[in-house]
Amino acid sequence: MGSAASLYRQLLIYISFFDEPIRLYLRGYVKMRFMVNRNLKDPARIKKAFRDGKMGLISLKKATFGDLKSLEKILDWTYGRRGRRKHELLRPFLAPLRKGIAAIPGLPRTKFPVLSPEFRALVQSQIPDWLSRLEMNKSTENKILNRKRQANIRWKCFSFIYRKILPPLPLQEIQKLEQFSRGEKIGLTPFFFRKQRSPMPRSTDAHYMTLRFRRRIYQRLLMKCPRLVYRMNHGWTIEWSKEAPIKNMRANLIHQDMFSDKKI
Repeated sequence: MGSAASLYRQLLIYISFFDEPIRLYLRGYVKMRFMVNRNLKDPARIKKAFRDGKMGLISLKKATFGDLKSLEKILDWTYGRRGRRKHELLRPFLAPLRKGIAAIPGLPRTKFPVLSPEFRALVQSQIPDWLSRLEMNKSTENKILNRKRQANIRWKCFSFIYRKILPPLPLQEIQKLEQFSRGEKIGLTPFFFRKQRSPMPRSTDAHYMTLRFRRRIYQRLLMKCPRLVYRMNHGWTIEWSKEAPIKNMRANLIHQDMFSDKKI
């Protein structure tokens, strides 16, 4: 199985290959996970923790060879498109979620989810059909479903929305990503490829880390990073970076023709 200290060192080595925002986030996350798991006693849980750590190490190794899926996964973690930071970015908009009036007095579980204006704007801009499902006409529901079932359906719908929704990113981070996407800053650094001595993991879709490739990576990330803006006459609205590909490409975030710098 190997030692935890050895696995920790290897993770930190590969994390050091990336640019500062990724390094800071991943170092903090890895340290937190090792602190949480260091007192585990159950053999099954210890085995799972090692397996998760090794899978993370493989993803980092693949990313250093320019594997597109691994790079995107790491960027998604860092910029809150998935994982722990996504929840942190969405949390401020969920304050009124459980403050509705119970459909059945005395049964808190029959409260319908209440969306904040900010969260509603996010849903409307990304998956408007699901906003309509969440807020279907009550008079129609009452003819068919009892109130407890209505609440259950609404919460299942909200759970789906929460999994799919992309949280807004602070303006400062969006501006930095825009600089990366224009090639004005280094972003993902390619220098370590020449020094790479470890064997390439299996099923690695390797690419040369050219300037064009790095720009495309960040452009594609910007496709998933909305900005929340308050307009005096319109309330909360969503804006997308002008550096990202056009909006009709956003529906399908996998555009392999954007990346032609493959290693043969």
